[in-house]
Amino acid sequence: MRTRASLLRRTLGHALRPLGLVFFFAALPAQGDEPARTEFGVCANPQARSDPDAYCDHLIASGVKWVRISPEWGLIETARGIYNAAYLDKLDAIVNRLHAGGVGILWILCYTAPWASSKPDLPSPDLTRHKPADWADWGNYVTFIVSRYDGKIKNWEVWNEPDLDLFWKDGVADYHTLLVKAHARIKAVNPGNTVVLGGLAMFDGTVDSYGLDTFFDRLLALGAARSFDVTNYHAYGPHSRQLALRQGMLDVINKYGLHAKPLWITETGYSTAGDLSLEAVKADRVDQIHHGNLRRDDVARYFWYCFDNQTLARPDPKEENFGLVSADLSPRKAFYRYQARDGAATDFAAQAAYPSLAPSLHTLYYVSDARGDGGLVTASGDARVIPAGRYMYFRVNDDWLHAGNAGLDERVDVDVTFLDSGTGAFALQYDSTTEPYRSVTCALTNSGRWRTVTFTLDDVKFANRQNHASDLRLYAHDAAALTVRKVTVRKRRNHAAAVLATAPAGHSPPMQ
Repeated sequence: MRTRASLLRRTLGHALRPLGLVFFFAALPAQGDEPARTEFGVCANPQARSDPDAYCDHLIASGVKWVRISPEWGLIETARGIYNAAYLDKLDAIVNRLHAGGVGILWILCYTAPWASSKPDLPSPDLTRHKPADWADWGNYVTFIVSRYDGKIKNWEVWNEPDLDLFWKDGVADYHTLLVKAHARIKAVNPGNTVVLGGLAMFDGTVDSYGLDTFFDRLLALGAARSFDVTNYHAYGPHSRQLALRQGMLDVINKYGLHAKPLWITETGYSTAGDLSLEAVKADRVDQIHHGNLRRDDVARYFWYCFDNQTLARPDPKEENFGLVSADLSPRKAFYRYQARDGAATDFAAQAAYPSLAPSLHTLYYVSDARGDGGLVTASGDARVIPAGRYMYFRVNDDWLHAGNAGLDERVDVDVTFLDSGTGAFALQYDSTTEPYRSVTCALTNSGRWRTVTFTLDDVKFANRQNHASDLRLYAHDAAALTVRKVTVRKRRNHAAAVLATAPAGHSPPMQ
């Protein structure tokens, strides 16, 4: 996502086979026309792609609801008042596509355009990490870009890791000026915009730097609390560091009484450094981040760095391997954990919009094979209708659950939301440890209302043994069609271990 790898990520973003990592998060309610509430976004770099439309389609089809991006000032405004029309067209297309797809955008306002730098004689990218020579240039850029996307982007992060010399070289006082001027321009365009503090690295390039009497404390002492709406930091490294970072933030928040401001983490993640055996550890880390943080109410939103593996001009194995998906956008194990963090759920609308991507990007999807009953299922708004006496087949991705994970995950809950119409019963038939079509039923009461029923299955063995290589199917009663709005498969979290097929995949201890 950046022109140079973050020293913090390179130093702390990779650790061999950690036993546990805790992050602390809670839900942020949706506001206005923002997308459906979700805590867990991703960092991404669509503007660097040769085919950003396809990249955005992958993001939308996968169910991501928040994306953090960082188009740089110097690529947008190539000289004072001179704008790169082709690049802006590309950015417009990205913003429009993500916005239309229900994906919220967090835009990082960064870095100083080379022509505007106060240190123009330095090599790139160092000159872009210094303040502008004329603060009016910064203010005019902020007004230009925020105005351009007014109504489509509401959340603006002011710089990235300003406490790390790699990204900001002019100290606390000048960052305060940068923040104050950005806040004024952002709010002048639209008072409803949200100003997000630049994500603090909590690292000064040599040692950890958080808590009292560090950058954040000194920044607030200058009165910076008046110039941002959301507090923000970055979280990498082992469990002990996560706890210390959180406490360090809370120490400063408590000192200045900032409890009313939401707290976000706009980068967190784990790199395999190119070791494919650690992909399962990365997948476990996704679970630990999400489920561990649901137990706390300190942080409202957090972003995985990053959606896809990077390919850098100067190879850097650690920086290049944080992705949920590969550089070619093929999913890794971690992607399916991310998508199914609250259960693997159908998304009929996304599947209809992106049918070719559903088999690879959906952890659970219905098989619409025209050769069998799948071709007879029809759409009814946001639901699907199974004709009387017919089946609807579903496949669970093997990287999320396969063959009961060697006996460790044989118990799942399956939620079916359906229109309770008619009498009799419909059936859920699933792959069990003893047979591929074990059947459980739900009686219909003809209430005419939407109902959700939960089937608890103790002996699943999802191994693609049903028709169309599926794992479960719904059967509509012979006398009436069945209208289904959503199906969700929820694993019972096993804290002892996680196994894919027969290969050990790492440990997933309970969160404290």
